[in-house]
Amino acid sequence: MRRCTHCNMEIQPDVTICPYCFNAVEATKRCVHCGTPIRQGDRTCRFCNAIIPTRRIPDNPMAVLLATAKDPIAERERHPIRSNPFLAVYLLIVVVIASFLLWQVYIHLGPGQTRMELEGVLKEVSGTIPAPGENLTGSEAAAVTAWSSLNKTGVPVRIRFGSLVGMVQNLTATDRAWVMAEVEPGHWIAGDPVTGQIMEMIDHPLYYRGWDYTSPTSAQESLARLTRYQTVTAAIAAGTATTAELHEQSLLASDLARESGNLTVAG
Repeated sequence: MRRCTHCNMEIQPDVTICPYCFNAVEATKRCVHCGTPIRQGDRTCRFCNAIIPTRRIPDNPMAVLLATAKDPIAERERHPIRSNPFLAVYLLIVVVIASFLLWQVYIHLGPGQTRMELEGVLKEVSGTIPAPGENLTGSEAAAVTAWSSLNKTGVPVRIRFGSLVGMVQNLTATDRAWVMAEVEPGHWIAGDPVTGQIMEMIDHPLYYRGWDYTSPTSAQESLARLTRYQTVTAAIAAGTATTAELHEQSLLASDLARESGNLTVAG
């Protein structure tokens, strides 16, 4: 291959007319600037010192496309999934099955681990707190301790006020407190820190009805209102209440009635 001395395009050795610029082609390669003959291997013109173009411009654009086109066989070797749809489908099935198995492992082991942590905390609280008592005040203290222990382990937990005597509708009728722990998303189970046991809904439905508090502070504030309400109510019943206590009882009754509207049934 050689180049036209006029347009510097690459041409066949035996042509006499350049197919690009249609000028006569000399046998001797010349500088495109001054026309001085150029010897093979020269990079600059000996006369004008102009740089001799060495850029290869193919005369066949299709040859360029073929030369730069990606080899389909090599592409298949580099990306086997693209050339084999069955392999892609197989890998997709494997991913789906693996995801399902991992979800099953989470369902069985995740809640199981949370239940074990809940059982351990309940037994510990029931064994360390001296006589928590079968009343709201004593059981609330035990529930706060259990809440703190479970919260440290990262288990979602709430304190619940309720009654184990019957299905009450008003917060003033509550007589016990316990904890509710989320063993899996949306599934809460009751734990009684007084007895140190987990209470399943099918056997102990009353544990799944009550008023929930997300922190010990809110539970203690509600307990303080309840305790004060009961004290003032007892004074009114005994006929020893003052005018201020009568007014206070009215305010407390209003607050507790409003709070009673937050009754939670089930988890």
